[in-house]
Amino acid sequence: MDIFIPIAIAAVIALILRWILTPRVAPRVSGSKRAKDNASSIQPIPLDITVLFTNLDDFVPLFERLGHQTGARLLNEYYAVMTPIIKRHDGFIHQHAFDSLFCCFGPILSASRSNHAEQAIRAILDMQNAMDLLNDRLGTRGLPRLRMRAGIATGQAIVGDIGSAEFSQFTAIGPAVNHARQLEKACKATDARNLVNSEARLRTLALFRFRAVQAPPASEEDGPMESFEAIGRL
Repeated sequence: MDIFIPIAIAAVIALILRWILTPRVAPRVSGSKRAKDNASSIQPIPLDITVLFTNLDDFVPLFERLGHQTGARLLNEYYAVMTPIIKRHDGFIHQHAFDSLFCCFGPILSASRSNHAEQAIRAILDMQNAMDLLNDRLGTRGLPRLRMRAGIATGQAIVGDIGSAEFSQFTAIGPAVNHARQLEKACKATDARNLVNSEARLRTLALFRFRAVQAPPASEEDGPMESFEAIGRL
């Protein structure tokens, strides 16, 4: 009889580990459906959202200079600081891609508040403050300071599973996404810590202080982008 006790314990442990390691399905938005293979699929739908892109200035040469192990630890430390801030403001993280971050605020998650432009700007201001503290800690260890730039755009996007039957990814595409990416890149030319589009500013004028920034055009065919730097709360 005693031989069955360790076998039963091992079976229980295996079931617990299987439950822990099983991937969780992302929360659904309205209009979700089941794929033919019975896996959960979220049908792409148009949404009014606010998109946030962040990146670190000149991190690739720094990564090479520090070495891959030190560079990877630095990235992990950076994301360990930034990710909880985004989640605290109901942001949905779509992608970590090396030193860049892509996330959205709005009716993607059931817990989302109504003014997603406010959520995104509060998040980036808190992230910038956290970055200053992180840089202070890095300095005490003899590591170089990091500079994070950010683009924020409020507008329309298609949100849902994009891809094929073989592979799809829950993401967002569309004008707001493109605009946020362009603003993030423009930060480097303007020396602004963040750039916000006019719609995001319009929805949060009573909440934050902004300064107008002349951002360079996204292409030769376009004119200068109307953009603003969020510099603090009112």
